[in-house]
Amino acid sequence: MLETKKIIKKINKHGQLFYLYDRWQEEKEYEDFADYIENAKKFIEKNGLVFVKMTKGFKVIVKHNDTLVKMKITNSYTDVSYQKVIK
Repeated sequence: MLETKKIIKKINKHGQLFYLYDRWQEEKEYEDFADYIENAKKFIEKNGLVFVKMTKGFKVIVKHNDTLVKMKITNSYTDVSYQKVIK
């Protein structure tokens, strides 16, 4: 799980998900959320995680090895929880 936490820290430090959150808040009346999902998915998978789901409330679920990660993105921080996946 330590490796997973390092990747999540790197993703948050990069700021891409914060950028998408801010942009969605400004453009949600005009833009398709599917484009935001695709952008987030590419970014997340580029960092070695498996994209599972993302909601319009910017709740993002990803998987890494045997860990499920749930992130709630806002404009300035990410609330993160980790759950061990039982195989």
